[in-house]
Amino acid sequence: MSANQAADAYLVNAVETAPPVKILRMLYEGAIRYLLQAKRCEAGSREQVEWIRKSEDIITELRITLNHEANPDVAKDLNELYGFCLNELGQAVIERDPSRIDAAQDVLMTLLEAWRQVQIEGAQA
Repeated sequence: MSANQAADAYLVNAVETAPPVKILRMLYEGAIRYLLQAKRCEAGSREQVEWIRKSEDIITELRITLNHEANPDVAKDLNELYGFCLNELGQAVIERDPSRIDAAQDVLMTLLEAWRQVQIEGAQA
C-alpha cells in the first residue's frame, strides 16, 4: 500500500467513525476552506466560481440533512442561515463581489465556533 493509499484509507476510516458533531465541524471547515480559496482568485473567474460551488455543495448538504422533527426552531434558524449563505454566494458570482463571500464565510465561522463549543461541552459532560 502506498503512502497516498494509506492516507486515503485513514481519512475514510476517520470520517466513518467520527461522531456527528465532528462530521458537522469537518463540513463547516471544508466550506470555509473553499471560500478562502475562492477569495484568493480573481473576482468572477472560473476558478473562483468552482471554489464557491464546492462550498455551496456543502451548505446545500447541511441544509437538506437538517432534522426538523428533533428541534423545529433550531432547524428553521439553521435553514434560514444556510439560505442566506447560499444567496450571498450566488450574488458573489453574479455580481463578482467578493464581499458577499465574506458575509457567507462569517456566518459559517460563527456556526463552526458554536459546534466546537457544543463538542467541548459534550466532552465535559
